[in-house]
Amino acid sequence: LTGSSSFVGIVLFAQLGPMLLFSIVGGMFADTFDRRRLLITISATQGLLALALASVVRADDPSKAWIVGIVFCMGVGQSVFGPTYSAVLPDLVGPGNLAGAISLNSAQMNGSRVIGPAIGGMLFAQYGAAWVFSLNAITYLFVIGALLSVRLPDVEASGADESRLHRLALGFRIARNRFPVGRCLVTMVVFSFLCLPFIGQMPVLADRNLDIAARSTAYGWLYACFGLGAMLGALSVGTVFAQTPKETLVRVGMISFG
Repeated sequence: LTGSSSFVGIVLFAQLGPMLLFSIVGGMFADTFDRRRLLITISATQGLLALALASVVRADDPSKAWIVGIVFCMGVGQSVFGPTYSAVLPDLVGPGNLAGAISLNSAQMNGSRVIGPAIGGMLFAQYGAAWVFSLNAITYLFVIGALLSVRLPDVEASGADESRLHRLALGFRIARNRFPVGRCLVTMVVFSFLCLPFIGQMPVLADRNLDIAARSTAYGWLYACFGLGAMLGALSVGTVFAQTPKETLVRVGMISFG
C-alpha cells in the first residue's frame, strides 16, 4: 500500500504491541467473564474492524493513521482472544486429549497460513487489498458459528478486584518459583523478539532480495510455504515425534529457525 518498510514495522508494532501490553489483562478477563460470550464478542468486533480496514484501504491514498489505529484495535482484541481461547481448549477436549488437541490446533492455525496467503495473494494481485480484508471479515462468521454450537462450563464467579489482582499475582509467583514455567516464558519472549519482526518484514525482504513483489501471486505462495512448514511441524509433534522429548524438539526447532 505504501512501499515503506518503516511503515510495515509501525503496523507490525501496532498489531503485536497490544499483545505484549494487554495479554495479561486478557487472561484476567478469561478467568472472570463467560468465555464463549467473550470469544463471540471479540470475533464480531474483529470482523467489523476488518471491514473498516477494507473501507480505508479502498481509497486511492489510504490514511496511514487510520490503518495503524484499526490494526492496533485488532491487536487489542487478539490480546484478549488468545488467552481466552487457550483457556477454553482444555474444556473442549479434556486432559487426556489435550496434547493432541494442542498439536491439531497449531496445525489448523498454520494450515490457514498456507491456504490464506495463497488465496489472498491471488485476490490481492487481481482485485486489491480491500477485497482481501473484506473476505477476512466474512471468515469471522464461521468462527462465531462454531462458538455458538459448543457449550462450555461456567467460569467460577469472581467479581472482586482483589480476587482478580490476587490471580494475577499468583501467575507471576508461579512463573518465578517454577523454573520450567519461567524458562518457557523467557524462551517465548526471546523467540518473539527475534523472529516475529522477520515475519512482518517478509514483503520487504521478498521485494528487495528475491525480486518478488508483495502484490504478486508469487508472494502469496512464498508466505504459504512458511505456513506449510509450520503446519507439517505441528502435525509431526503429535505423531512422528510424539515420543521425542519436548525439550529436544524446542531446541532443534529454534536452532533450525535461526
